[in-house]
Order: sequence, then structure tokens, then C-alpha cells
Amino acid sequence: MNLYIVVKFFHLLSLASFLGSIFTFIFISAMIDNADVESASGRIIIAEGTKWITMPSLWILACTGLLSGWKRYGTGSGFFKIKLLLAVLMLANAYIFILPAVNEATKIAVESGEILSDTYRTAYRKESLFGALNVIFAFAAMIAGLRSVSLRQE
Repeated sequence: MNLYIVVKFFHLLSLASFLGSIFTFIFISAMIDNADVESASGRIIIAEGTKWITMPSLWILACTGLLSGWKRYGTGSGFFKIKLLLAVLMLANAYIFILPAVNEATKIAVESGEILSDTYRTAYRKESLFGALNVIFAFAAMIAGLRSVSLRQE
């Protein structure tokens, strides 16, 4: 079996896992806001899912994307540099902004059970804003990858 196909398989699998976990957490957050799920339990699911699903998926996505880009285009390619920049931005955004906000919102929900407090809402907004930014970065990387394939076929 071709190694490139294996790398692409894991790349697509990690993309599905990364985006799927994010959309699941959005659904859980909506249920918390509508009081269908107890806030502490919902926040624990989000925090643990982020730690065990979203972040490993992001790492695999970045590594396999960069590996396949390097193999296909080389490090001097503009597409490779764009993908590298987006991967670094996504990882930095996750560790600098998203994870601390997820942990803070979860801590507040578990300790006080109060999801209507200003401190919770601030952490939740930060998590949502920077999480959306990572989704935008992911879609930009997908567009860059698809664009590079279409240009290569012309």
C-alpha cells in the first residue's frame, strides 16, 4: 500500500474527528444554555472531549497535512508555506486561547454550577470566538489544499 494513501487516510480521518468533535461541543453547549443538560456535566464532556479528541485530532491533522504537502510540493512551495502557517496558527490558538478558556469555563461550571455569571460567559465567549477562528483556519487550509490540486491538474 502506498504510504501517501495511508497519510491521506489519517488526514481525512483526523479532519472528520476534529470538526465532528467541535460540532458536537456546539450542540452540547446549546443544550446547556437551554437547561436540557446539567451545566457541570456538559462542561466536563466538552473539556474531556477537547483534551482527548479535538487536540489529538488537530495534531494528527497538522502533521499529516504538512507531511503530504512536503512530499507533494516541497518546502519551497507557496502552498506548503500557507499550510504550515495555518497549522502553526491553529495549534498556537488552541494552546494559548482555547484550552485555557475551556478549562476556565469548566472550572466555573463545576465549582459553582452557575453558567449565567459574567466570568463564565467571558470564558465561554473566548472559547467560542477562538474556536470559530480555528474552524476558519481549518477551512482556509482545506481551500488552499483543494486549490493547489485544481491548479496542478490544469
